[in-house]
Amino acid sequence: MTAAVVIGLEIHVQLATRSKLFCKCPTALTTTPNSQLCPICAGHPGTLPRLNTEAIRLGIRAALALEARVAPVSSWDRKHYFYPDLPKGYQITQHHTPLACGGQIPVWSAHGLVHVPLTEMHLEEDAGKSAHGVDPEDRLTGIDLNRCGVPLLEIVTAPTLHSAKDASAAAQNLHTLLCALGITTGHMQAGQMRMDANVSCPTGVTPAAPRVEIKNLNSFRFLEAAIDAECRRQAQVQQAGGAIHAETRGYDPRQNVTFAMRDKESLPDYRYLPEPDLPALVVTPEMLSRARDTLPPLPHQVGQHYQRTWNLPFAQARSISVAPDLEHYLAAALPQTNAPQLLVNLALNEVARLANGRPWNRLPLGPAHLVALVELIHVGRLSHTSAKALLPCLIEGGEEPELLAAERGLLQQLDAQTLDKLVAQVLATEAAAVARYHLGKLEVFGFLVGQVMKLSGGRAEPRTVQAALCQRLTRRT
Repeated sequence: MTAAVVIGLEIHVQLATRSKLFCKCPTALTTTPNSQLCPICAGHPGTLPRLNTEAIRLGIRAALALEARVAPVSSWDRKHYFYPDLPKGYQITQHHTPLACGGQIPVWSAHGLVHVPLTEMHLEEDAGKSAHGVDPEDRLTGIDLNRCGVPLLEIVTAPTLHSAKDASAAAQNLHTLLCALGITTGHMQAGQMRMDANVSCPTGVTPAAPRVEIKNLNSFRFLEAAIDAECRRQAQVQQAGGAIHAETRGYDPRQNVTFAMRDKESLPDYRYLPEPDLPALVVTPEMLSRARDTLPPLPHQVGQHYQRTWNLPFAQARSISVAPDLEHYLAAALPQTNAPQLLVNLALNEVARLANGRPWNRLPLGPAHLVALVELIHVGRLSHTSAKALLPCLIEGGEEPELLAAERGLLQQLDAQTLDKLVAQVLATEAAAVARYHLGKLEVFGFLVGQVMKLSGGRAEPRTVQAALCQRLTRRT
């Protein structure tokens, strides 16, 4: 029998600053190794760090968005470990007094809003990167120190997650929130959000199991797969009578297994010492007030608003909540339309496909033009098929939908006499269907409507066709 899996996450988020945490070197992505270095981030003796105030602002912004308690005074510490890509031999971080404690990640799902509790979040500098196989014989490892000193916000969840899917959902919702607030650009493949998962899988055989850390996962799919793989491994080891050891492991996505990297360090191993070259970080009430005043509605709040106000399904509301430019576009369009669901469907499907990734605020098809197009469909003057045919031109040229539809002869408008002739023709041609209708097979009515629409070349208005058909069919009974 398997007991509940216990999972905690340590999520490292690169803050969206132009320069590093303790020097002016740029943080921009580059493929040239060791091209963004100075004596400070390269760890030369005698250099002194100077704090990046923008990183502090972004850290406070994240803490407030996650409802954490920002410490009025926090401190800096040196965390010692010896890796080739850590030139100083230590990392400047916040251990004894972090920037903020508590808080929660809002996870908005189809089942409602749940919260994943946090223990703390702290600022720290990143290390460099080892590049293996830099020579043809795969014998050398290159060291790229460009990332040294890049500002990170480490966000630590409480060990309250109990499935890989829940852990992945928490990380995805955090990524969405922080990107929407401009705290990070969040490019996973560039290392701008990396996740460590602490996994404990006790079984009925072994009711308690040590924590195993899976390091440096840079995709939500890998996070979920790595946790599942580690749970299987721990269960197999314990069922065979073995013991789980506290260790740090990596994840191999090709074989879908975790592998041992090193024993898990303990606090004494890091030899934490106060950082002597940086004063304490003081966060004033004025700083908190300014940060709080600039917070926009959070993504889960936006999604819930669209669900409640416009009666949208969860999937659509969530799609809107994670795309700020789309949300601004729809916020301008929806109050003007009588068919909100139709407008959202058209925007999320057809318009988004034709826009091909272009920002919504740069489309020639503005909110007012989309509303005009939707209203033509809603009142029956334009068919869905015709509207989709017009969209490529509307997106590229920004014409008035009604004028363009009229130019192309797509507006649904037939005089009563012409429509009556078409209905009579269909009823004569489809005598078998008419007979079935009079025998109670009412489903053929839609078929007859379709035949009239087809005969009209799409110019007939569906509701008018339905009324004309009803009148003629009733007359013949």
